[in-house]
Amino acid sequence: MKKKRLLVIGLQSALVVGFSFTFYQYVQNEVQPREVYVYNKDLDVNTLVSKNDLAKVTVPAKAVTKDFALDVKDIVGKYVTTKTFANTFVYEKQLVEIDEVNPFDSMDMSTLRKISLPIDYINGFGGDIKNGDKVDLVFTGEGTKVENDQEKAFKYSKVFLQNVYVFGVSTEDGKEYVKPAETNEYEEGEKIDTSANNGEIAVVTLAVTLEQAEEINARLSSGEVKLLGRFDDNKSYETLGFVLGEFGKVYAEKANAETGRATINEDSEF
Repeated sequence: MKKKRLLVIGLQSALVVGFSFTFYQYVQNEVQPREVYVYNKDLDVNTLVSKNDLAKVTVPAKAVTKDFALDVKDIVGKYVTTKTFANTFVYEKQLVEIDEVNPFDSMDMSTLRKISLPIDYINGFGGDIKNGDKVDLVFTGEGTKVENDQEKAFKYSKVFLQNVYVFGVSTEDGKEYVKPAETNEYEEGEKIDTSANNGEIAVVTLAVTLEQAEEINARLSSGEVKLLGRFDDNKSYETLGFVLGEFGKVYAEKANAETGRATINEDSEF
């Protein structure tokens, strides 16, 4: 009986020691210091993060969540999606690659306007166009040349705007267009094509200045305007244009053809 009691006491002691050790280890793991990154200065939206923008601080391990960006390789070279402030932690959800940056978040929109153009699958680069892309605009029109009292028509094409931002792409019913390749979902490892639920591309909206909007409208009334897609590393450059037939000069320039002036309503909050 005595041996049994000693055995129970020994077992209880072992359990107490084991629990105490486990609890001690747990507490140590929870409160032990952990190095994390913070911003050492305020950063505006869409700022490229460098090593000079970061500092290390020590916090209890318990304070570190899965949202923290703990590897400097996952931070440097990324762009912040929101305005960040000095001495705040670096979170993974704040950081994106260059192709995920929304330029309108940091752009001065005060002098820009929205203008929409019809677009289809072919002229929309196979549907590969989205908000934030840059495009060029090319005009195809017709002119005439008078020679020996006879008018001869000619066709010509000219790129007239470059590096224009796409503000949005939508379907005929006004919903945001999503290209089919981006509508595939996965369920239990199997691919589900949901592109049938996506409307056809129909409208592209560009962010332009008033002067650019005036030129686009004038050209649309006398010819055809199409978009040209750009690659990531494209450079803008001037061209002569291309002409079919004997041609005469066509005047295309900013000018005031009216005697009146625009009516400008005062800006208000309502």
